[in-house]
Amino acid sequence: MCQKGGGETVIKTGPYGKYYQCLNENCKARKGIVISSGVKCPTCQKEGRDGELIQRKSRYGKLFWGCSKYPDCTFVVWSEPTGEKCPDCGSLLVKKFLKKGNKIACSNKECKYSRDMKEDEQ
Repeated sequence: MCQKGGGETVIKTGPYGKYYQCLNENCKARKGIVISSGVKCPTCQKEGRDGELIQRKSRYGKLFWGCSKYPDCTFVVWSEPTGEKCPDCGSLLVKKFLKKGNKIACSNKECKYSRDMKEDEQ
C-alpha cells in the first residue's frame, strides 16, 4: 500500500532498478526497492555513522554496492561484500565470480589476499 496516497502499488522497472509505483490517479509517489547486503559501511563505522552497503545500478547498467548514506559517504565496491575483514590488511572482503573459479578476495587493489569460495558461501 502507498503511504502517501493510500492506494495499491505495483512494481515497475526503471533505468536505475525496480521501484514501487502508486496506482492512485491523484498520487504520483514512487519508492525504490532497496537490496541490502547486511554489511556495515567501513567508512561510516570509522566516522561513527550507521551506513550500510546496498545494491545500486550505475547509469551504464552495471551493479555495484554503495553506502546508504550517499552523498555524505561515497564508499563503493563493485563486487558483493561478505562482511569479513581481510586478515592481511583489514579491508573488506568481496565475492569474485571468475571463470577460473569463485573466490573471496580483498577489496584493496594493493593487497593480494584471496581464497577459494566454499559451496555454502555461493
